[in-house]
Amino acid sequence: MKPAPPLLRLPHLFALSGLIALGCTAETSQAEGTGESSSTTGLSATGDELPSSDTSTSGAAADSTSGNATGSSTGDEVVDTSGSSSEDTGGFIPRPDGGFPPAGVCVGISNVGFLSTVHAATKSAVDPTCDPVPAPCEGDIVGEWTIEAHCGTEVLPNFFAAQCPQSVMSVLTSSVQGTRVFNEDLTFSHSNQLVLDVEVVLDSMDCFGIECEAFGNAIDQQDNNFSGACAELESECVCMLSLENNVDYSGTYSVEDAGVVHTTNGNPLQPVPVCADGDRLTMWETLTETRAYPDTLCDDASDCQEALGDKHEQWFCA
Repeated sequence: MKPAPPLLRLPHLFALSGLIALGCTAETSQAEGTGESSSTTGLSATGDELPSSDTSTSGAAADSTSGNATGSSTGDEVVDTSGSSSEDTGGFIPRPDGGFPPAGVCVGISNVGFLSTVHAATKSAVDPTCDPVPAPCEGDIVGEWTIEAHCGTEVLPNFFAAQCPQSVMSVLTSSVQGTRVFNEDLTFSHSNQLVLDVEVVLDSMDCFGIECEAFGNAIDQQDNNFSGACAELESECVCMLSLENNVDYSGTYSVEDAGVVHTTNGNPLQPVPVCADGDRLTMWETLTETRAYPDTLCDDASDCQEALGDKHEQWFCA
């Protein structure tokens, strides 16, 4: 099943166009001794290239009408190596077209946690208490549901870690709004908006060869879902960034033991644990981090598993 994100798929930080259904060429730098990619893509105020990140939620739409690109659109088999761990934390993917990794390279996927959303049936009031630890239960999910609360964004990895290891990213605030409709005929339609505010402290000159203020201007001026500014504060470059991402998708669904399986464009996605209790619906979408390995070519996901082993929980061939 494909790992494709619905509600929270963070776009490449500085790609010219992009999130999940997220040109410009990408340059990749090999991490010492690993052959993995710390990729850069997009333009900066000085012509230097800036990083791109790819963090997502599994189990949702492979398509988005918001102009964002989905994770894997190739239909390739995904090899699951669940139970393994990964030491990679950067989550940077090279995307020459601003949308997908180069064709024929291995991409690893690691789970980092869950984004939990609490929903209320139309015109109902529910307890908004939210827990990012999945606690699925049986219940009827048919109906129109409005998102009332969310939690789990605090586990998002540092988008800058691969190319700026000393950087620190903190999630300041987050907002998730929208509706999900599950129809009796087993069709669904979801419309969601994510707003995320983060603070990033880094040495922009050391990491990217660009002054702090110009670094912030490069982020703000590019055609992506981020806006913000950076300023020198006590000899550090402090960036306040805001992400707004709108995602609309639809398809069919089925209720399995592992959760709700959304299917878009004929592709079944990862199960989403749910708990429907009267007028209250809770969903837990897996937050994932992806990393491309441009030096490891593949025909299918099994090639990635054979070459790179258990560095990630899942593999797909771009």
